[in-house]
Amino acid sequence: MYQDCVCKVYYHKYRIVYLITGGIIFGIGLILMQASISEAMMCFITSAFCVYLGQTLCIVTSPMGIAYHNMGVYTLQTSWENVERVDFVSSRGFGKQRYLLLKEPVYLGARSNLTWVLPTDEQRERTIPLPVAPGWERFQELMEDIKHYAPHVVGLP
Repeated sequence: MYQDCVCKVYYHKYRIVYLITGGIIFGIGLILMQASISEAMMCFITSAFCVYLGQTLCIVTSPMGIAYHNMGVYTLQTSWENVERVDFVSSRGFGKQRYLLLKEPVYLGARSNLTWVLPTDEQRERTIPLPVAPGWERFQELMEDIKHYAPHVVGLP
């Protein structure tokens, strides 16, 4: 999907917080190395997770379609023709959230079961989250991209 095309990447709004937190926790791990190697290792693992989260949680748009990268757990990638509408879907622990809904599900594999927010496989395989808070960096630009590439989508804010 990404070869020879212009892509835009929309990271999570709190990406910088994840990256800074990862750096701070890494620094704490360095300090703790003299006292306790096990605590230092836990800091290094947590630090790596924070940085990884900041780098991998994103939405990518291109003329050929849209992709949602869920922290490296799974990637939902589809064409604009498969994008149907924006609507609210019930999610565990967060109430109703705004999602981009697909006409046909996209097979995500067994790793998508590691996500717990959406209760069913079909919901995970047919949704891309579009929450306003905390949401995505450059949210309005993302909405404009969707309107540009998929003017048939119903319910865009």
